[in-house]
Amino acid sequence: IPDSVTTIGWDAFAKCDKIRDVYCYSEKVVQADGAFGGIDLSLVTLHVPANEIVHYKNANPWCKFGTIVPLQ
Repeated sequence: IPDSVTTIGWDAFAKCDKIRDVYCYSEKVVQADGAFGGIDLSLVTLHVPANEIVHYKNANPWCKFGTIVPLQ
């Protein structure tokens, strides 16, 4: 997800149950309520800018990801 994205629409990734990694380059938490419907996010790793990990861990739906790590 490029840094230019501020919102992800409802069901944008719905039923994409094979996703195991999501790379989000945004320095601000992206609004994504309802974007990951039907996915067990506990099985997915979220990669975000290191200085934003705490913010993503405290925001929905990002806090539901199984692991949140800094971008490499």
